[in-house]
Amino acid sequence: MREFIAPASDEAAADRLGSFVDLSRHHSESGQSLTRVNGLINLAERRAGL
Repeated sequence: MREFIAPASDEAAADRLGSFVDLSRHHSESGQSLTRVNGLINLAERRAGL
């Protein structure tokens, strides 16, 4: 797993998460994929202290 590097600002964090969610939704074929996306977003937010 790649090491998480916190973005320099909240705006950068939102951009990064937004891009990830858009890409994941585009490639998602099942509810399970979206559940995984939500879990990864929660993990990223916890690591970023949001």
